[in-house]
Amino acid sequence: MGSPVTALQRWYALLPARVVRLLPLIGAAAVLLTVWAGDLADLLDAPPSAGEPDPMPRWARALPLVSGAVAAAAALSALAPRAGRGWTAAVGIGTCVLVSGTTVVLWTLPKGGFGFSFSVAEGAALLLVANLVAYRCGPVPVAVAAVLAPLAVVTNDWRMPSEWWYRPEPLEQVEQVASLAFVFIGPGCYLRWRAAQGRAQAEQVRREERLKISRELHDVVAHQVTGMVVQVQTLRYFAETEPERVATALPAIEEAGATALTSMRRMVRILREADGGASEAPDPAAGLLALERPGHIGRPRVEVRLPDDLAGTGAEVGAALVRIAQEGVTNALRHAHGATLVTIEVARASGTVVLDVRDNGQRRGVFRSEGAGYGLIGVEERARLLGGSCTSGQMREGPGWRLSAELPLAESDAGGPGSGDRAVPVPQAEEEGGLRR
Repeated sequence: MGSPVTALQRWYALLPARVVRLLPLIGAAAVLLTVWAGDLADLLDAPPSAGEPDPMPRWARALPLVSGAVAAAAALSALAPRAGRGWTAAVGIGTCVLVSGTTVVLWTLPKGGFGFSFSVAEGAALLLVANLVAYRCGPVPVAVAAVLAPLAVVTNDWRMPSEWWYRPEPLEQVEQVASLAFVFIGPGCYLRWRAAQGRAQAEQVRREERLKISRELHDVVAHQVTGMVVQVQTLRYFAETEPERVATALPAIEEAGATALTSMRRMVRILREADGGASEAPDPAAGLLALERPGHIGRPRVEVRLPDDLAGTGAEVGAALVRIAQEGVTNALRHAHGATLVTIEVARASGTVVLDVRDNGQRRGVFRSEGAGYGLIGVEERARLLGGSCTSGQMREGPGWRLSAELPLAESDAGGPGSGDRAVPVPQAEEEGGLRR
């Protein structure tokens, strides 16, 4: 048998959602009903006055009890799941006015020897409704409740005979009101802050997830689809004059479409996994070699040069290498006008791995699409999250564009067989162009 806490958790999990939403209301109603029943018992057990007739009106004895019942009912109505901010603010201020008004009415009546009591139900209702205002409402209702609720409690001496009144110094009165204000709105303000923190964290998670999905969509789809679009646009010029070229290019387009569809399905499956799909991280060498393509009509040849020890880079760095290389090839297909060769080169240096993607085309492309540039922003973000860097720009010597990324290796991987290798020297690129062409 499990512990009582485990049994309670299982019982709670079996409750319908509607009942779960009503649990705070049910619990508060039970507490308020209990304290109101205690007030009623105290009223019924009050000893009758002996000797002289009691100057206190009989109806006045029950007035605190009635005030407590009305205040408790109002507080429960504000705690209902469908109660809005306006209703909560109105109930909070109204409850404070009700209790204070009851005190003023009792202050004008004869009090006898003991005066009138301040019912526990009134205090409990004030505590509940003031914290509800602090949790739900704006700054003005919260400030009003922070003043009226403590005053309703501090002035309860007015229900007693004047000789029983406690007359503190003005500074002490301010301290009492401030202390009671903290009690009446402090828990509500804290719960409000915690709820705001939870919403902010949830929004951050959603934002990161949207960024991850958009980045994955771009990396998976844009690489293959861009190549297909470029080839189809080029084939339009050969459809009538050289139809045999169209026939030879169609299998490559079909293969690219099938690859894009397979990659999309794999990405959706990975994103659905709770652990983010880390267990299905692709082999970086295989992923980079898959980018190698012979030249076709309207598409440059893609060559890949890898070191022998690339498998030791780790899953995260390996996946980043593949994605950044994909973006480099896609960028060349979109913007490198007249390019005949795209080179992907990877080398390991001391504690880092360097990826370099170069093409030999002109900077201005004929197939430039609207809104280009998000892919380069994505790969820069990938490199930054791994503690590396990513730069791109026009080659200083000769035509072409270069995308370079340097990613740090984990300590366990930095001392591998290739840790002493030098990075492959590459031509310098101008940085003025930033990450956008």
